[in-house]
Amino acid sequence: MSKSALKWIIIFLFSILLLYSAYWLIVSSQFKSQVSSMLGERNNISYQSMFVSGFPYRMNMQIENLEIRNEFTEMKTDQLFIDLNPFDLEKIMLRIPKINGDVIIENEVLNFTATNLAARIDFKEQNFDSLRLISDKVDTNYLQTNIAEFNKIKFYIISNNFDSYNVEIKSIGNTNFYSADKTILIELIGNIENKNNELNGEIQLNILNNDTNETIFSMPLNVINGELLALFFPIFNFRDLFSSI
Repeated sequence: MSKSALKWIIIFLFSILLLYSAYWLIVSSQFKSQVSSMLGERNNISYQSMFVSGFPYRMNMQIENLEIRNEFTEMKTDQLFIDLNPFDLEKIMLRIPKINGDVIIENEVLNFTATNLAARIDFKEQNFDSLRLISDKVDTNYLQTNIAEFNKIKFYIISNNFDSYNVEIKSIGNTNFYSADKTILIELIGNIENKNNELNGEIQLNILNNDTNETIFSMPLNVINGELLALFFPIFNFRDLFSSI
């Protein structure tokens, strides 16, 4: 190989490196700007700092001391990681080592702690396509008393089409309400449609003995105009939750 050919190869490789570096920096800057703008628009969300690292590989955003507060919930985490592949901008990964919070319903407060939470959000043609979330463990407490422990939590929302989503939630639980010595399997499986900004659908709740697979409790749940109902009794209104975020 001649010196001239070698020189042009080096120049070519160096140019590719410069172009990729510029691309990575531009995309990471836009990534940070969009997340910062999104959080800044929410008066109930605060954080201490935000930065992006990971060059030249996956972009890794780290948000420190994130807090979310509204009339239904308060959540706090020391670290939130958001990962983005610079060559696949339609997949976003989120990781939270530990998150603490309160759920407030009718002036009653339920405390929870979730560990090793990870989520993947997929978009298709700039529209939401799916959410896959898992967590190692969630502890729940009421009046400083542990009432339930959930392990191996799986929460999936997967699009069928633009307006319809399959919902699947599974977890292995241990609660004193059933038996302190036995574990239960909790399943919520169904379909929800979002048309004209209204949620409607059906979800089946099943609680089984995790060892024998015997059904302990089963109940159909309905979502009508954004309100979750059990036997026609309202449990929760998603519109109130979304309007407060």
